[in-house]
Amino acid sequence: MQTEKILSSWLNENDRLTEEFCLDLVHKLKKSKLDPVLALLTSPEGSKISFQEIIAAYGAVEQGYNEKSKGAKDVCARVFYNMHPVSLR
Repeated sequence: MQTEKILSSWLNENDRLTEEFCLDLVHKLKKSKLDPVLALLTSPEGSKISFQEIIAAYGAVEQGYNEKSKGAKDVCARVFYNMHPVSLR
């Protein structure tokens, strides 16, 4: 019984730390890779942005996340999934 409590506590802490790390990572990647492209859409140069550039920026976020995320895989996947706007689900 005590062992189960210790294991459960450790797993919960690991999930919490994984989520914290992955949230920070996805926000940093989004800010550096995707946000600049999206910001251009509302600028006078917005008409020059292609759909492919937006997709490439999103792909760069996904690739960086897949390379750098670590921890509980189910938590990593959930954090990335939750990054997407509701309208894209």
